[in-house]
Amino acid sequence: MKAARSAWRRLEPVHAMIYFVPEGRRRYADLGLSGRAGYFTSRSAAFGRASAELVI
Repeated sequence: MKAARSAWRRLEPVHAMIYFVPEGRRRYADLGLSGRAGYFTSRSAAFGRASAELVI
């Protein structure tokens, strides 16, 4: 558990920044995503093509 916590502390800032940097919002807009759609799209990307029910 100690190794997992250490990895989380080091990687979370890198992961979390995409939600707060202006470049992220611009890229989402370039893809036609608006509002919170970019957030949910990036969070669920690992699922591949997924239904709304799966993401929820």
